[in-house]
Amino acid sequence: MATATQKLNEDDKRRGYAASNAFAVTPSDTANNEFTYVSEYFWIGGAGSGNLKVLTAGGQTVAYTGVTAGFFWVRARQVFDTDTDVTGIVGHY
Repeated sequence: MATATQKLNEDDKRRGYAASNAFAVTPSDTANNEFTYVSEYFWIGGAGSGNLKVLTAGGQTVAYTGVTAGFFWVRARQVFDTDTDVTGIVGHY
C-alpha cells in the first residue's frame, strides 16, 4: 500500500509529468486491494518482456502483453497477480 505526503488534484497541470512519491507494488488478486493513491505510471525493473494486468483509474481491467523494462504509462488502482509476470514494479504518483 502506498503512503503519501502529497496528492495532486485531478486538474493539477503537473499530473502525468513527474511523480512526487513512489511505492513498491505487490501484485494481488484480492478484491478491493487497491492502492491508496492512483498510480500515474510504473517503473518495470525486471529484465526481458512480460505481461501486466491492471485495474485502471477508470475501473477497467486491462491485460498488457510485451511489457519491457522501463517506464510504463498507465493510471492504475491495482496490479493483479494473475496474468502479471513482469517484476520489480514500482508505482509513482
